[in-house]
Amino acid sequence: QHINQLMLNFFVKPETDTRTLERFYLVAENAHALDLDSAPVKEFVALLKARGTVIDPTLAVFEFMGDKAGETMLTYRAIADHFPVTLQRSLRAGFFSVPDDKEAAYRGSVKKMAQFVGVMYRAGIPVVAGTDAIPGFTLHRELQIYVEGAGMTPAQALQIATLNGAKYTRTSDRAGTVAPGRNADLVLVDGDPTQNITDLRKIAFVMKGGTAYYPDEIYRELGVAPFALSVKVVK
Repeated sequence: QHINQLMLNFFVKPETDTRTLERFYLVAENAHALDLDSAPVKEFVALLKARGTVIDPTLAVFEFMGDKAGETMLTYRAIADHFPVTLQRSLRAGFFSVPDDKEAAYRGSVKKMAQFVGVMYRAGIPVVAGTDAIPGFTLHRELQIYVEGAGMTPAQALQIATLNGAKYTRTSDRAGTVAPGRNADLVLVDGDPTQNITDLRKIAFVMKGGTAYYPDEIYRELGVAPFALSVKVVK
């Protein structure tokens, strides 16, 4: 469930057609003023908990609601200089019409969506980490927002991306933890993401299905400047 669809619960009317761009603009224009301690929010969160609903908010892909044309998209702003020039240019195109007089409101709504995920998480609503954008880059930003915007600790964000991912796809018997009998699908990071969640971008080694992959080599083939030097397997 995209976070905008969850937020629409508070803004739609019977005549609202959420197949149109209203599904974005209603949230952008109104979410910043939503009282997260209000009765409607508490009732909705209680309903989600009672139903055992698992939330996949994809917060990162809705940061575009606060991006103006000419600005690098917030989601990739910190790493855009690693990308090929053509991609950097496209990230400044502006995918959403942000009126000058509503810029603060729209950006406030982006922040409020993240805060709402924090409210749900602390209320016991299961969260899983998904994306709907550039593979290999957006998930890192998603987890960063969980920490910086939703108020989770880095360890909690990592658990959402690993333990929860396995638990709610019913694959805990083979994934989600590093333990005997689990798949040997491992990511080695040059840093400590339990302290600094952005260290997740410094991927130095990947093992998938018993095969070693070197991120710096893959990035260079894609025209992307690596974030860390790879650790090589020595036979």
